[in-house]
Amino acid sequence: MRKLLFLITLCLFTGEAYAQYKSVNFGLGTSAFRSETSNDVLSPLEELGRSAYFQYNHWLKDSRWQLTAIASYHRIRGRIQVRDFLVQNTLYQAKSEHFNLGGGIKFYLDNDLSRFRPREGQWALFGAAFAGIETFIHNLEADRLGANPQQKREPGFKVSPFVSGEGGIRVYLDHEWFIELSAGAKYGFHDYWDGISGHTGVNDFIIFAHLSLGYTF
Repeated sequence: MRKLLFLITLCLFTGEAYAQYKSVNFGLGTSAFRSETSNDVLSPLEELGRSAYFQYNHWLKDSRWQLTAIASYHRIRGRIQVRDFLVQNTLYQAKSEHFNLGGGIKFYLDNDLSRFRPREGQWALFGAAFAGIETFIHNLEADRLGANPQQKREPGFKVSPFVSGEGGIRVYLDHEWFIELSAGAKYGFHDYWDGISGHTGVNDFIIFAHLSLGYTF
């Protein structure tokens, strides 16, 4: 009986040691504003910018759910072409920098990950939702002599809440290293994110796509 109990305890210990329930990943990618000013340019999105993020993940034991803390950065240019009697054909451009901290959850569709013993080449689709606080700063310019950038500058709000959702795929390079490809959208609850005063009450989105490298431990 003692030998049996010892073997059971040893199996549980080694199984827990092999199950890696924490991971970190760092990603780079691109981002763009999707707002009312996007209607005034040829692309459905405004100019593409740069994006980066860091995530700390903690798996819920025997589950496909994962708790995630996230920090991300976006550097994007918003723009609008104004054509009216006073400032005809004036292009307003705002360089915006966004930094946020937040938290949320991820859910992986591969049931094998509930025991979190990944193998080389294993892959899984996932969905995620996050919420947090976003800080941002703008630098607005106008390209026409005599145009007043203040006419299109949004109020000087520097902090706002956000919610975001994304989906993607995780691929394990081995049982420790993995890569993730994801895309999603972030909602800002107001019209201030792109730094340019619009002509409707439509709130701003940030659309993003990332490729990241991660490590489990």
